[in-house]
Amino acid sequence: MDVRSVRVTVDQRSCVGCGFCEELLPDVFVLGDYTATVADGAVPKNRLDALEGAARDCPVGAIAITPWSRHASSHDHQEGENEEEDRQVREYQR
Repeated sequence: MDVRSVRVTVDQRSCVGCGFCEELLPDVFVLGDYTATVADGAVPKNRLDALEGAARDCPVGAIAITPWSRHASSHDHQEGENEEEDRQVREYQR
């Protein structure tokens, strides 16, 4: 049985980089220059309560929790590329 129960993402367009999520779950979230990213999108079941708290308390609602899917890896790669493009656009706009 797979220990992963949920997948977590951070909406890079909404995130303001407050760092609350990284304080609560430093093994899951990493604070970058301007936004938080997910170090490991697959979260073990025993961390679900803390993850739900981080998502609930995010001041801009940028954290999304979805059921884990084995087919998510190709989507994750594309999503990562889109997040990188969004970050580059934001950097250019500053």
